[in-house]
Amino acid sequence: HRPDLVTLDISLPDFDGLEVLRRIRASDPKARVVVITGNNSVVLEKNALAGGALKVLQKPFDFAAIAKLLEGLGPGGRP
Repeated sequence: HRPDLVTLDISLPDFDGLEVLRRIRASDPKARVVVITGNNSVVLEKNALAGGALKVLQKPFDFAAIAKLLEGLGPGGRP
């Protein structure tokens, strides 16, 4: 099963979220992943985008931001 979109919180109890992102991309290079974080780090955002995330959403966010992101996803999977 391949989801249309993965939302990945970067702060996970058992794994580094960037490592999970790497594993997702290794398993499915076309996977569409949006990273969610409460860590307002430019380095983290750069690493997530370099690792293949479509976008990094900062917490707290409203659902309008997610709706806008989803509306912007085209058939190629990029906003």
